[in-house]
Amino acid sequence: MKGLQRAFDRTEKLVWRCALAGVDRLSPRLATQWVHRREYGQRLELDDPRDFNDKLQWLKLYGDSRGLSRCADKYGVRQFAAERGCGDALSRLIGLYESADAIAWEELPARFALKCTHGCGYNVIIDDKHKADERAVKRRLHRWLKERYARRYLEYHYDDISPRVLAEEYIETATGGVPVDYKVYCFHGRPRVVLVCSDRGGDMRFDFHDLTWRRLELNDRQHQSAEDVDRPQALDEMLDLAERLSRGFVFVRVDFYEREGQAVLGEMTFTPGANVSRRYNAYGQRYLGELIDLTQVGRRCRHDCERTAGRSLSFGGPVQGADNGSHE
Repeated sequence: MKGLQRAFDRTEKLVWRCALAGVDRLSPRLATQWVHRREYGQRLELDDPRDFNDKLQWLKLYGDSRGLSRCADKYGVRQFAAERGCGDALSRLIGLYESADAIAWEELPARFALKCTHGCGYNVIIDDKHKADERAVKRRLHRWLKERYARRYLEYHYDDISPRVLAEEYIETATGGVPVDYKVYCFHGRPRVVLVCSDRGGDMRFDFHDLTWRRLELNDRQHQSAEDVDRPQALDEMLDLAERLSRGFVFVRVDFYEREGQAVLGEMTFTPGANVSRRYNAYGQRYLGELIDLTQVGRRCRHDCERTAGRSLSFGGPVQGADNGSHE
């Protein structure tokens, strides 16, 4: 029975992906609505978006996407950060590889991190390469490199990223544990909210704070830490870096780690949770959504022949894309 269930699940997934690809070619708007309903369980409001997820989906379809691919690229963001004067926050780069087979395992240090450049979650953390299964790691990377990550949930900017493998230094806490993840939500070039992801090796906790380190009830209590989360020593540095990196973007989440009181840049994300995240409660959806002012966003359509049904949104003002579109 388990074998039949697995076969059915694979077939169902294949049918879904083929149908989604076909609809997306005709109407990215309709395809996005399909994904939103399937993954988030609610109707996507594009004509008068209010919630955070809805506004992010609107930006994906109608915002200016220039610069997003470069910054979402795990390698491209390094050059972007250096250009913005944030090079000191980069982790040490060990190597960049066009394929998994190109990785010279024997030349790598005892501990390191491997990341695919063209998506999220494509990470392998090696804390002892002599105990790690090199073949299994490379098989996993090879499989990831073949995947079109952008097609999962129609995060279009990942389509323009070359799939490669990045090797970076291993980052740990002073006690040798997994570092806490600090995710800075930036709106219109300004940091506004910090999400702390702790206990990443176990039952992960998610705690939102404003810039004064006051807890924000943007998610359900059951997913929060029982005790108050300590303010990181490098918070001011993180906020300064995030402001420099987010300049010119309507929304971007800039992720950091802290090492010996210093901020370390992780990545930049424009579609957190693929814009269908269930992490936020109703208040959180509205709170974060209100921080995006779509009246400041120029409307661009992925397909010139496609128009917003019902009440049209025709906004003037600067478009998304830092420095008036000079990212690329």
